[in-house]
Amino acid sequence: MTASPPAHDPDALHWVEACTVEALERRSLIGVFIGGEHLVVAQSDGAIHAAERKCPHESADLAKGRCSGGRLMCPRHLAWFDLKTGNVPGWDVRSLRIFPTRVSDARVFVGLPGVPKAPRPPEPF
Repeated sequence: MTASPPAHDPDALHWVEACTVEALERRSLIGVFIGGEHLVVAQSDGAIHAAERKCPHESADLAKGRCSGGRLMCPRHLAWFDLKTGNVPGWDVRSLRIFPTRVSDARVFVGLPGVPKAPRPPEPF
Protein backbone atom coordinates (compact mmCIF):
# COMPACT_ATOMS: atom_id res chain seq x y z
CA MET A 1 0.00 0.00 0.00
CA THR A 2 1.15 3.50 -0.71
CA ALA A 3 0.53 6.59 1.33
CA SER A 4 -1.16 9.69 0.00
CA PRO A 5 1.06 12.56 -1.18
CA PRO A 6 1.46 15.43 1.27
CA ALA A 7 -0.69 18.51 0.65
CA HIS A 8 1.35 20.43 3.23
CA ASP A 9 5.06 20.73 3.90
CA PRO A 10 5.79 17.32 5.52
CA ASP A 11 8.36 18.93 7.85
CA ALA A 12 5.70 21.29 9.25
CA LEU A 13 3.34 18.45 10.15
CA HIS A 14 2.95 16.48 13.33
CA TRP A 15 2.73 12.81 12.33
CA VAL A 16 0.30 10.85 14.50
CA GLU A 17 -0.31 7.10 14.40
CA ALA A 18 -3.87 6.37 13.27
CA CYS A 19 -4.07 2.59 12.82
CA THR A 20 -2.19 -0.41 11.49
CA VAL A 21 -2.00 -1.50 7.88
CA GLU A 22 -3.42 -4.85 8.99
CA ALA A 23 -6.54 -3.16 10.37
CA LEU A 24 -7.08 -1.37 7.04
CA GLU A 25 -6.68 -4.64 5.17
CA ARG A 26 -9.56 -6.09 7.22
CA ARG A 27 -11.77 -3.00 6.78
CA SER A 28 -11.34 -0.38 4.09
CA LEU A 29 -12.57 2.46 6.38
CA ILE A 30 -11.63 3.19 9.97
CA GLY A 31 -12.87 6.11 12.07
CA VAL A 32 -10.24 7.53 14.43
CA PHE A 33 -9.83 10.40 16.90
CA ILE A 34 -6.23 11.66 16.83
CA GLY A 35 -4.63 15.01 17.58
CA GLY A 36 -8.00 16.49 18.47
CA GLU A 37 -9.47 15.55 15.07
CA HIS A 38 -12.20 13.08 14.09
CA LEU A 39 -10.86 11.47 10.90
CA VAL A 40 -11.62 8.60 8.58
CA VAL A 41 -8.69 6.56 7.29
CA ALA A 42 -9.44 4.79 4.02
CA GLN A 43 -7.71 2.21 1.86
CA SER A 44 -8.63 2.24 -1.82
CA ASP A 45 -6.85 0.69 -4.78
CA GLY A 46 -3.64 0.16 -2.79
CA ALA A 47 -3.45 3.74 -1.50
CA ILE A 48 -4.13 5.02 2.01
CA HIS A 49 -5.97 8.30 2.55
CA ALA A 50 -7.18 10.35 5.52
CA ALA A 51 -9.99 12.90 5.60
CA GLU A 52 -12.22 14.67 8.07
CA ARG A 53 -14.83 12.23 9.33
CA LYS A 54 -17.92 14.44 9.25
CA CYS A 55 -19.61 15.07 5.90
CA PRO A 56 -19.64 18.84 5.22
CA HIS A 57 -23.11 18.54 3.64
CA GLU A 58 -25.25 16.87 6.34
CA SER A 59 -22.72 15.89 9.04
CA ALA A 60 -22.99 12.14 8.37
CA ASP A 61 -20.29 9.84 9.73
CA LEU A 62 -18.15 9.07 6.67
CA ALA A 63 -16.57 6.09 8.46
CA LYS A 64 -19.94 4.38 7.88
CA GLY A 65 -19.76 4.99 4.12
CA ARG A 66 -18.02 3.03 1.38
CA CYS A 67 -14.69 3.44 -0.34
CA SER A 68 -13.89 2.51 -3.94
CA GLY A 69 -11.80 3.81 -6.81
CA GLY A 70 -10.12 6.51 -4.73
CA ARG A 71 -13.49 7.90 -3.64
CA LEU A 72 -15.42 7.93 -0.35
CA MET A 73 -19.21 7.68 -0.33
CA CYS A 74 -21.34 9.53 2.20
CA PRO A 75 -23.83 7.06 3.72
CA ARG A 76 -26.52 9.73 4.05
CA HIS A 77 -26.72 11.42 0.65
CA LEU A 78 -24.68 8.92 -1.45
CA ALA A 79 -22.34 11.53 -2.95
CA TRP A 80 -18.78 10.41 -3.68
CA PHE A 81 -15.86 12.53 -2.38
CA ASP A 82 -12.56 12.32 -4.24
CA LEU A 83 -9.96 11.23 -1.65
CA LYS A 84 -7.16 13.23 -3.30
CA THR A 85 -8.98 16.57 -3.58
CA GLY A 86 -11.95 16.25 -1.20
CA ASN A 87 -14.27 17.49 -3.97
CA VAL A 88 -17.65 16.07 -5.01
CA PRO A 89 -18.03 16.63 -8.75
CA GLY A 90 -21.33 18.34 -9.55
CA TRP A 91 -22.22 19.21 -5.93
CA ASP A 92 -22.19 22.64 -4.35
CA VAL A 93 -20.71 21.52 -1.05
CA ARG A 94 -17.50 22.39 0.78
CA SER A 95 -14.67 19.99 0.01
CA LEU A 96 -13.54 17.51 2.64
CA ARG A 97 -10.31 18.36 4.42
CA ILE A 98 -7.74 15.83 3.25
CA PHE A 99 -4.68 14.93 5.32
CA PRO A 100 -1.42 13.35 4.10
CA THR A 101 -0.56 9.82 5.20
CA ARG A 102 2.59 7.76 5.46
CA VAL A 103 3.29 4.16 6.36
CA SER A 104 6.14 3.07 8.60
CA ASP A 105 6.65 -0.33 10.26
CA ALA A 106 3.17 -1.48 9.14
CA ARG A 107 1.56 1.49 10.91
CA VAL A 108 -0.39 4.31 9.27
CA PHE A 109 0.47 7.87 10.28
CA VAL A 110 -1.53 11.00 9.45
CA GLY A 111 0.12 14.40 9.08
CA LEU A 112 -1.66 17.03 11.14
CA PRO A 113 -0.74 20.71 10.82
CA GLY A 114 0.23 22.78 13.82
CA VAL A 115 1.67 22.10 17.21
CA PRO A 116 0.97 18.68 18.72
CA LYS A 117 -2.12 18.78 20.92
CA ALA A 118 -2.25 17.22 24.34
CA PRO A 119 -4.40 14.09 24.47
CA ARG A 120 -7.96 14.70 25.56
CA PRO A 121 -11.08 12.57 25.66
CA PRO A 122 -12.84 12.37 22.31
CA GLU A 123 -15.74 14.71 21.81
CA PRO A 124 -19.03 12.97 21.02
CA PHE A 125 -19.34 12.30 17.33
